[in-house]
Parts: sequence; C-alpha cells; structure tokens
Amino acid sequence: MPPHTLSPAPDALVIRAGRRSVMVGLPCSVLLIAVGAVGVFGAALIATGNQKGQSTVAGFAGLVFMLALGVLGVCLFLSNWANRHSRILVDHTGLWVANGNGCR
Repeated sequence: MPPHTLSPAPDALVIRAGRRSVMVGLPCSVLLIAVGAVGVFGAALIATGNQKGQSTVAGFAGLVFMLALGVLGVCLFLSNWANRHSRILVDHTGLWVANGNGCR
C-alpha cells in the first residue's frame, strides 16, 4: 500500500462542483438583486414623497421584504462567485475537496 500523502494523486477523478452551482446560483441571485432594486426604488419614492395614493403598512412591509430579498441575492451572489472554482477529487487514498486555494 502506498504511503499516505497530503494531496490527491495526479490521476484523480475530478468533479467540477463549483461550475454547476454557479450556472444555477448566479441567475437566481441576479433575479433576487433585481427584486431588491425595485424595493430600493419604492423606498426612494416613499422617502421623497413622490408616490401616488396613501402609504399603507402592508406596502411598507412589502418594501422591507423586497429589500431583504435583495440582500439575500447579494449574499448568494458573493458565495457562489467565491466557490466557482470548487471541485471534488477522488483517488485511491480518498475524497478530496478543492476550492481553488488547495485541497482538504
């Protein structure tokens, strides 16, 4: 049996996990950011007094919810972008997870 190494073998099977999550996660996060931008626009209309009709509690709650979705979209975008180079390697010594900075 070969000695244990601290890195995967050169012939390890590579599964690119980061690219798959980016292809799904980035469009979803951009959609959430767009919803948040509409919430910012609505909040700006209320703050400047340019909205038509009466402001209601439900309207304010909707704007807060839209802003929260925008913040969630930004967080998801940043995490997906940071993990875009993630991959899983499998060799005879075990399972390795690489995030672009090294293997664990």
